[in-house]
Amino acid sequence: MFNSSDLELVDDLTGGGNQTVGLRFTGVDIPYGAYITNAYLEFETDEAYSGATSLVVRVEDSDDAIAFSQTVNNVSSRLYAVPEVLWDNVEAWSAVNGHHQTPDLSSLLQSVVDRAGWDVGGAIVFAISGEGLRTAESYEGESAAAPLLHVEYRMGERVNQAPVVNARSDLAVGPFQ
Repeated sequence: MFNSSDLELVDDLTGGGNQTVGLRFTGVDIPYGAYITNAYLEFETDEAYSGATSLVVRVEDSDDAIAFSQTVNNVSSRLYAVPEVLWDNVEAWSAVNGHHQTPDLSSLLQSVVDRAGWDVGGAIVFAISGEGLRTAESYEGESAAAPLLHVEYRMGERVNQAPVVNARSDLAVGPFQ
């Protein structure tokens, strides 16, 4: 729902089934070429729930993501970058006003700020899909408790580090023989 008072991640419980939820952050103050060392989304619980929930977070493959519109499938039909981050077995959100963070989203943000067209102050869109339910505050519902994008970065040469692999429980990570 456009301009909702809360964010149902991702089952809206109104018979519509699982939905893709979009979050747009404007004025993102990260320079082109910055090395993202840590990034996550932080949500505040609007409604307590503890049922099984597993989510996938993606980022729009865009230099400056445009605002959402009330067009059907406006969030799910956008072009998303290849990396995605699994937020598997999301812990119970048992207390209203509790705070919850996604896993590290550095790879998603890095794919945006490395784009030749990216510039300080651009907008970034995240899409969250999956199965289950966690209900967070939205900007329209309680602006002071809206989702927060937390980013840490540094400038300069990148340090050569081993890749980090995030596999779901039904996948195996090699080496394979």
